[in-house]
Amino acid sequence: MAFDFPASPTSGQKYQPAGGPTYTWNGSVWIPGNSPTLKAVAPVRCLASRQLGQERLAIGSYGIVGGFNINIGGWTAGAVVGLGGNAIVVPKTGTYLMRNRVYFNPTDGGGGRIGWLYNGAELGIGFVQIPPIAAGSITQDALHVKDLVAGDQLGYIVSMALAQVYTNPGHTEVELTLLPPGWEAA
Repeated sequence: MAFDFPASPTSGQKYQPAGGPTYTWNGSVWIPGNSPTLKAVAPVRCLASRQLGQERLAIGSYGIVGGFNINIGGWTAGAVVGLGGNAIVVPKTGTYLMRNRVYFNPTDGGGGRIGWLYNGAELGIGFVQIPPIAAGSITQDALHVKDLVAGDQLGYIVSMALAQVYTNPGHTEVELTLLPPGWEAA
């Protein structure tokens, strides 16, 4: 069935053809009255690093935040963690993709392992470990999906040997992204 829309409508003008829905002219097109309104929503995401350059991390806990390179959705720095630096405070409850990237520069022969510190305890997942190498550097990534609650605090934990790392942006950093509804941690 064809409708006979007005030829020169004004913005906000309504039109209801016989047997059809009510349409509203938005200045460009006719919108049916039952159309959903779409709203663009920025993802909850952060990219953070210690930003302290070359560091030799002993066994213990460390803060992640020296600064945020990306901060969408209200991420904040929490309390100082263990051997310095601040924790990342989760802004919204949900399922997150967690990426831990570490740039190892093993002047001590390697063997270091850096993982997630979750509310003061070792998470036991998403850690990176450097294999023993004689010289040079290597970047290791670990990805994990985890349900987090607003207010949770995240840091680093070195749980094995020493870790010689370069902690500036683009080298050693963490990235957290809130996943859309329908995802869940296994």
